[in-house]
Amino acid sequence: MNNNIISNSQHGFARGRTTCTNLLESLNDWTSNTRDGCQTTVIYIDFSKVFDVVQHDKLFVKLHAYGIGGVLLQWIINLFTCRTIQTRINDLSCL
Repeated sequence: MNNNIISNSQHGFARGRTTCTNLLESLNDWTSNTRDGCQTTVIYIDFSKVFDVVQHDKLFVKLHAYGIGGVLLQWIINLFTCRTIQTRINDLSCL
């Protein structure tokens, strides 16, 4: 992008780059990996409104019940525990 704030791999909130272009680019990468015999792991997480509607303790129990555990579950727990969000552009920050 022109202002170097958003990475060129960013698809959301970037002019001309949408969820559709993200999926097309991903499909291309997966196809190339498969052709080259490389393993590919893909994880998509939709964080929209997740902090507004999900009780985190119940989410962790549910994930564990679905068989998600170990390091991955701990990573998710850490992601949702004691987090604050901050946007920073150059030397300016906004909580």
